[in-house]
Amino acid sequence: MMGRADSRLSAPMTDSHRRKLVDALGTWDFKPHELDDGDLYRVATLLFEAVLSCEGLVDLGIDRGEFTSQTQGRADE
Repeated sequence: MMGRADSRLSAPMTDSHRRKLVDALGTWDFKPHELDDGDLYRVATLLFEAVLSCEGLVDLGIDRGEFTSQTQGRADE
């Protein structure tokens, strides 16, 4: 379990790193168990971003910053 002092989740993600994770998600050979905790969190966030951008769910009005801070808080518990 990660402690509150763990800053891996709050480290900024570069565009190139984001593309690398998105590309990995788009393959049949995606292996989430090989990711470190920070990238596993980022992949989960990317998946939720995709889901929340689907028609009908956009109307929920959940903004990315709010979602990210909520999930990060849960991961740090």
